[in-house]
Parts: sequence; structure tokens; C-alpha cells
Amino acid sequence: MNLVDRMGWSALASGLFLVVAAVGSELSGTQANVSDHVINTHAPATLVLACLGIVLVANGFVLLSHRDTDRSDESRSEG
Repeated sequence: MNLVDRMGWSALASGLFLVVAAVGSELSGTQANVSDHVINTHAPATLVLACLGIVLVANGFVLLSHRDTDRSDESRSEG
């Protein structure tokens, strides 16, 4: 496993953890009445965790789908 693959798996796992943390944050918040609107007290934390998690998951998929151009050029020249 090369460095790019390890980075991809790390980013993917970190992103999934942040998405799970966002769900936990949403479920653990309490409902508050603010000027006739009911909001979750952990709404800002939920949004930040979810956005960061989505970005890391996307980056992880991109890194895992990365093709090593040097290796593919070598295999073409050998064949």
C-alpha cells in the first residue's frame, strides 16, 4: 500500500467519524425556543462537523481513486 492509499483511507475514516459525530451532536442537543422558532442548541456544531466530514469523505474517495501515473507509464512501456 503506497502513501496515497494510506492517506485516502485515513481521510475516509476521519470523514466518516466526523459524520457520525455530527449525528451524535444533533441527537444530544436540546430544543430551545428562540423568537418563536424551535432550534437545536447544537446546530452550529452539527453543521460544522457534517460539512468537514463530507469534505474529508470526498477527499478520501478522490485519493483512493488516484492512479499512479509513473507506475501506469512503466507498465505501458514494458508491454
